[in-house]
Amino acid sequence: KVIVGRVETPVGVLFIKRYNVFAARVALANVGRLSPALRAGRNAARLAGLGFAVPTVVAAVEERRAGLLRRSFFVTRAAAGATADGWWQGAPATARRQAAAAAGDLFRRLHLAGVYHADLKDVNLLVHGTDGRLEWTLLDLERVRFGGVRTRHRLLNVTQIARTLGRQASRADRLRFLRAYLGPDADLEQ
Repeated sequence: KVIVGRVETPVGVLFIKRYNVFAARVALANVGRLSPALRAGRNAARLAGLGFAVPTVVAAVEERRAGLLRRSFFVTRAAAGATADGWWQGAPATARRQAAAAAGDLFRRLHLAGVYHADLKDVNLLVHGTDGRLEWTLLDLERVRFGGVRTRHRLLNVTQIARTLGRQASRADRLRFLRAYLGPDADLEQ
């Protein structure tokens, strides 16, 4: 079970994600493995090193008893922006067009870098930016995988975003996303 909380502190707003181990099988499955919080911290550092926007990590800690994971905590500073689903609903058409292309480019760059986000959906993406330049921040990082992306995982990521954000996007915006995802040499007429 995962609980996310928002805390206002003298140094700014922090988000705390608490992963509770609710069953013995989950605790046993994590013996010798990083906790979800430590995986999220490691993945955030790797993604930032590859040039992708992620929240600033404050801490990633775990509690174990006799080697068994009990719970872990992942703490980040609040990142700029709004979740993609909420932002999309209120955005003007020109911004949505730009966002569709920027999202396609983001997924293309992730996949070319060998990065697969196993929980990629609209609420795990923050949209932010001004002056016609939109950027995306990746959230929910504990299930990110590195080292190559199979075709089936590429399709899964594109399907995940189409199922969540695509419902709100026009056909033209979905095509903008696809054109940006496939890259500048893509021929959509074939």
